[in-house]
Amino acid sequence: MTFIWLTLLLFCFDTLGTPLSQRKDVLLYTYHDMQPYVINSAEQIGLLYDIEQFFNTHQQTYHFKVSYINGIKTILFDIG
Repeated sequence: MTFIWLTLLLFCFDTLGTPLSQRKDVLLYTYHDMQPYVINSAEQIGLLYDIEQFFNTHQQTYHFKVSYINGIKTILFDIG
């Protein structure tokens, strides 16, 4: 799991920088809404928000935003 996060971080790291208005939006999809992933979604407290903040702080090309997937079981298992 650590390898995946480090790979994503290295992929997103850019030393040239881009103004905030020109950053490309990237959604960090998740279906976890429990601790420790999300402690308080209104105040954006939890591991997912920490990752979002870390990515947005350490590179200037993309703007990351946590996005919730509702009904993941329906999406994954609704064949019919």
